[in-house]
Amino acid sequence: MAVNYENAIEYYFDTTTKDYIDNQTELPDTCPVCKQGISPSYILLYQKFGNEFELLCGCPRNDCRSLFIAEFRQIDDYNSVRVKCYPSSKEMKDFPNEIIAISTDFVEIYNQAHHAEQEDLSLICGVGYR
Repeated sequence: MAVNYENAIEYYFDTTTKDYIDNQTELPDTCPVCKQGISPSYILLYQKFGNEFELLCGCPRNDCRSLFIAEFRQIDDYNSVRVKCYPSSKEMKDFPNEIIAISTDFVEIYNQAHHAEQEDLSLICGVGYR
């Protein structure tokens, strides 16, 4: 059976927030794709489950213009917390040419572990760093 999304979506035409995402909730102020400080456009709010919401945001920067989702969890009748934003671009660690010349595999393994850490995959990144 397919999910009916019609009753769970509210469209935004301005930057006001709804009751379940109140003024105390930390709204995104950095684009997870371009990593720049922004004041995003809020496009729609989706009630995923009873206390979980996803807010579709848009980066206003002309060189990015990416859409991203901010995930929130309502903790009581008056407060919500932001859980995460996604998708996010991964940051690569730069190494001096001397290290690259010794082992390109080390650089690749380190950056894969670094990406795992950015995704909160602590068990995987720990093995990679070792």
